[in-house]
Amino acid sequence: MTPLSDSTNHNIDLIETNTPRAPWGRRLLAYFIDSLVGGLALLVLSVLLLLMIPWFMEYQPLPFLEGVPMVFFYITLIGFVISLIWFCFYRLARDGLGRGQSLGKRICKLMVINTSTGQPCNFWGAILRKSPSAAIFIVGFPVFYLGGLLFLIEPIVAIVNERGLRMGDMLAKTQVIERKHFIKDTTDN
Repeated sequence: MTPLSDSTNHNIDLIETNTPRAPWGRRLLAYFIDSLVGGLALLVLSVLLLLMIPWFMEYQPLPFLEGVPMVFFYITLIGFVISLIWFCFYRLARDGLGRGQSLGKRICKLMVINTSTGQPCNFWGAILRKSPSAAIFIVGFPVFYLGGLLFLIEPIVAIVNERGLRMGDMLAKTQVIERKHFIKDTTDN
């Protein structure tokens, strides 16, 4: 197997290598871990906010919120906005924050590499990699059923592709690999 990066060849095109795609089970587990990291606070604060809106609007007081100061609603709302920003940021940039490894990929011993350079995916590469998913989300979100069908496009493309590449991987020239297949460039400090 051709190493992804070595000290004598800095410009490696992985299309010509035999780098196996990362196992689907580990990719899926990494996705779920990253979904928790990015979205757990957003989910909890969303539910809390939905429960509090009738109380805030004084439409239907909830017994468990009696005596709670109104500032609690505003704190929850601010927390919701911050967690929404975190969710969007982490969703787009997560693979470029830790040398090609989001927290989920690090735990599952996977990484995203740039197939043109053989180096870990960087911040802008990660954003470019996620741009088709973001576009699908923006188009599909207003129409729930359409969105559900559109979200299947990326996984289907990855399953059909022999290297496991999603549309975003093709656009950004990246690939998810097992960490053990990456050899760090010795000239990279």
